[in-house]
Amino acid sequence: MSEVGYRWSMTAVGEPLVRSEFNPFPPAAGEVVVEVAGCGVCHTDLGYYYDGVRFNHPAPLALGHEISGRVVAAGAGAEEWQGKAVLIPAVILRDMRSMPFRTWHHLPAAAHAGQ
Repeated sequence: MSEVGYRWSMTAVGEPLVRSEFNPFPPAAGEVVVEVAGCGVCHTDLGYYYDGVRFNHPAPLALGHEISGRVVAAGAGAEEWQGKAVLIPAVILRDMRSMPFRTWHHLPAAAHAGQ
């Protein structure tokens, strides 16, 4: 497991996405780090990128929502999530550490990120 994460971010309408690195470790109390397996992009994301639809945060903005992955690190109070496959509900994340772990959903053992 790498100690550095990366994201592709929109910096301006129609411009190429920019790869940036960040360090999500160690997670703070009540937080987890998720290794992302997949992420959806919807028509609203495309509207931001192609049509300049206004968003609520200054650029850069990492587009996407409904993320699936596995918890690879857990802060104090979130240890029960360690190693679990999770779905993160429809949100737009600028910082992968910004969502409280209790809003995430655990995937059943029979499910996998490709479903």
